[in-house]
Amino acid sequence: MKNIVSKLIFTTFFSLMLFSCQEDYLEVEHYNIVSPEALAEADPTKTMTQLVNGLYDTFYGMESSGTKRDWHFKPHVQLGNMPAMDCQAGGWDANWSKFGWLADDGFFLGPWKHCYTAINRVNVFLQMLENVDVAEVDGGQDYLDLLEAEARVIRAYNFFYLTINFGPVPMLETGETYSNTPDKPRPESTEAAWKKIIEDFTFAEEIIDWAPRNNEAGRITKGMVKAYLAKSYMQNNQFEMAKLQLEDIVQEGIYELEPCFGAMNAVSYRYGKESVWEVAYPEHENMNWSGANDDDAYWWVNNNMEWGSLFISHEWVEDMEVGDYRKDYSVMTYGNGNPYFELPENHPTFTSGMYVNGEVNLANNRCLKYWQECNMITKEDPQMIHYRKSALLMRYAEVLLNLAECKFQTGGNGWSEINQIRNRAFANLEVGLNSFPNGYDAEAIIPSPRETGMPVIVPDAQIFYTNYKNTKGYSSEVWKVALVQERRKEFVAEYTVWYDLTRMGMAEEFLDIEYPLNGRYSKRSAEYDEHFDIFPIPNEEILTNDGISPADQNPGY
Repeated sequence: MKNIVSKLIFTTFFSLMLFSCQEDYLEVEHYNIVSPEALAEADPTKTMTQLVNGLYDTFYGMESSGTKRDWHFKPHVQLGNMPAMDCQAGGWDANWSKFGWLADDGFFLGPWKHCYTAINRVNVFLQMLENVDVAEVDGGQDYLDLLEAEARVIRAYNFFYLTINFGPVPMLETGETYSNTPDKPRPESTEAAWKKIIEDFTFAEEIIDWAPRNNEAGRITKGMVKAYLAKSYMQNNQFEMAKLQLEDIVQEGIYELEPCFGAMNAVSYRYGKESVWEVAYPEHENMNWSGANDDDAYWWVNNNMEWGSLFISHEWVEDMEVGDYRKDYSVMTYGNGNPYFELPENHPTFTSGMYVNGEVNLANNRCLKYWQECNMITKEDPQMIHYRKSALLMRYAEVLLNLAECKFQTGGNGWSEINQIRNRAFANLEVGLNSFPNGYDAEAIIPSPRETGMPVIVPDAQIFYTNYKNTKGYSSEVWKVALVQERRKEFVAEYTVWYDLTRMGMAEEFLDIEYPLNGRYSKRSAEYDEHFDIFPIPNEEILTNDGISPADQNPGY
């Protein structure tokens, strides 16, 4: 049973709960192997509970897969954002701004190995669960079903991530791991892969409650399951089924848009009312490069934002409407300082002009979503590289925009949901706001929320994007243009933009219009080709899995 349960960190110092009755956080003892005491006691309830708790550890990066430091930054932000070009990279990551990634790129092998490590653990756990005597378990079959549901969601979540990035991947079943099933082939179609993923989410959706088990924030909830089940249906072109799941989330009334968009960027944001699924990170004493030797999980951010992958294009900045606060909450434009702390006079934001170090493709605008703490090198402070902000992987804003898409796809009208997002973007929900999530001081949010004044009239989404479509020269339906633009404004440097573009068939048109080959600012260096919609199967997988040959590689790689 070695390595079934690993380290699990959902720390106890976070102060805001998703549910008002919730007073605990997911906090369990953790071991590199299953606790000998638990096995000696032969208590099936305690043992299986410990085992399923250990599965949650896979939501963090793991040293064995090479993703320990930055699992939710690389690959998540890069694979989900970089090809759309609003979020840009330089240095070692420059190929992501040039569509120059290759099948031997570590950005693909890392997530592949990480996800299958998680899937292996789940499959071993589920096989063990089948042999448990239900009469010896507190809570009986209902409790075992709940543990199975959580485990199957973790498996489905990892297969979901693999499939949106690589297309159909080997779908290991209960009891199967890469050790005992080393030559599993890919399924015949992407639809077959989504069917398996949907089966796991559907099983859990009937069992898991809206409140997390034991009221411990950080556990899987029905809202999380329904949100990812809906996305799975959408990826499989089952929009009516997706709409039902999303409507359930809205009608339950648990989640809301945070009144202040900037509040969610704060380092202290934990399990707020917009958080449908997040992974919270702790702060520890050593958060510099050598922190990788510690036993803690990290959130990665680059040194003082002088290099790396959180540069935001001039095109994105220009496309933001006057009065849309998401611009100021999300980006520090060149020539301006970080509003949260003072920068030295020689910082590149002041000295490099429009482009960082003369790199034509790399705009000198820096994302503020992950840069609200000073990590400069001084005599008094060490070089702080890692960052403990939550990975806010599914927000209620995404639920609303996905619901809007499903309504349009099924002949309905989703403008109401889009206008809700825009109303918050123009800070109308902030007017009169006198309390903040986690007890935030309003002065700590940049720009300060509009506590006084009157709501502004927000340009109607349908009217605004009809004009935008005509001005820019889009040929797609207005609602598609609106969803593309609202998602890029809302989720820049987050997790979903590229996947939404490719699912909607909008990637080519978007790039040709917003980032043409001879564009005004960013110089896209490759013609769009549909093979860019998904990424290559890692070379190592093809070399080591006899069930996958070079002929099975995704087209174009």
